[in-house]
Amino acid sequence: INHNDIDLLIPHQASIRAIKAYSKYGGFIDDRVMNILPTTGNCVAASIPLCLAIAHKKCKINEGDLIYLIGTGAGLSIASTLIQL
Repeated sequence: INHNDIDLLIPHQASIRAIKAYSKYGGFIDDRVMNILPTTGNCVAASIPLCLAIAHKKCKINEGDLIYLIGTGAGLSIASTLIQL
């Protein structure tokens, strides 16, 4: 699996610079990186579930899509997972 196989990337929404880095350095086009930070601010641990709910409401995700979730913690830890809807 590579970044072209992923339908939507949902990173932790802590900073706009970090979110934009996934496009710049990860090779993901902006439309495939979920960014709710401008409208919600940093919702801490709720940011990934909130992104999933908003993506569903805005029809950005569909059955069978491959979603990449990335969580970070104060720059000291990182975890990620791929889920298929």
